[in-house]
Amino acid sequence: MKEGSFLLPRQRYLLESDKQCVGLAIERFTGDMPGTRKERRVGIEMEMSGIELAAIAKAVQSVCGGDIRVRSKYEMSIVDTELGTFSIELDSDMLKRAGRELQDNPNFNEDFEQWATDAMAALAQNIVPCELAGSPIAISQLYQLDAIVTALREVGAKGTRQTPWYAFGVHYNIELPSLEADTITAYLKAFLCLNDWLIWHEQVDLTRRIPPYINVFPTDYVQLVVDPDYWPELAELITDYLEYNATRNRILDLLPLFDLLDHSVVESAVSDHLIKARPALHYRLPNCEIDLPNWSLSQAWNDWWQVEMLASDSQRLEKWCYRYWIYLQQPMRWPFVVPWKEQVPSCLIEPS
Repeated sequence: MKEGSFLLPRQRYLLESDKQCVGLAIERFTGDMPGTRKERRVGIEMEMSGIELAAIAKAVQSVCGGDIRVRSKYEMSIVDTELGTFSIELDSDMLKRAGRELQDNPNFNEDFEQWATDAMAALAQNIVPCELAGSPIAISQLYQLDAIVTALREVGAKGTRQTPWYAFGVHYNIELPSLEADTITAYLKAFLCLNDWLIWHEQVDLTRRIPPYINVFPTDYVQLVVDPDYWPELAELITDYLEYNATRNRILDLLPLFDLLDHSVVESAVSDHLIKARPALHYRLPNCEIDLPNWSLSQAWNDWWQVEMLASDSQRLEKWCYRYWIYLQQPMRWPFVVPWKEQVPSCLIEPS
């Protein structure tokens, strides 16, 4: 099933039991939805360059309305749009702090400080991306974001492949249908089974694989999770994850989710102020190729849809976890065994 060019997952709604057990945490993330069921939501972040923040704000406003509010030269937002609130910033803490000082303290705004900050910004615009982040919206509304992509392309936004140092990506914050341990484990297993194929199919740019932003999971952890007998309770699931992945730098970052579910345990293992608790998986693999005429946010989402479909099919998930687990036990896989990324397509399903 599709909405526009975006495939809709089988588990499109929150489970009733989970709405009760998560309570205010889910409400704070998703907001109220009409009817008895709540549709899952997705928040999207896009990194780009070649364009000023004001131009990004005007492009978003031209598509879905709203009011532009300026925090500093390097931070602004568009509020009250048809798709919620969008924030825009130059993705550098140093520049944002300097910009706030200049905005909030007139006495600080001397020629030297202004010149230094502008110089840093000019340098950063060739290295540090501008980030556009939207409020979580219903999965069935995702297709509406492509109009924003088109508007940004038309005013000069540049993406991953524009220069060798543009390690820009698209991040999806994907709300889960349930926060039960078995649901989280199923999604993690499905993702790990498809991970090699996702990287290959997305053609992730080398500039994004060299920095530590989207590191793959350690092999020992992958073997642990795809073991067909691995269905831990929530506490064990979180403990195992933190033992191998006490970092935000994973293709699929579960720290925001686990921080929501057990803040004290996560805080004791990872000291990072950028972790933001939310009932969602933070998927940060895809390139941002916003300057390419035929590029759409649906391309990466429809690859992720395969994870959704595998996670929601227990028999198929068990079968492919077992195959991958056996594959990982082979000490010398190449060239005697077909690479896993080339085996995965036989487990994918064709959209109906």
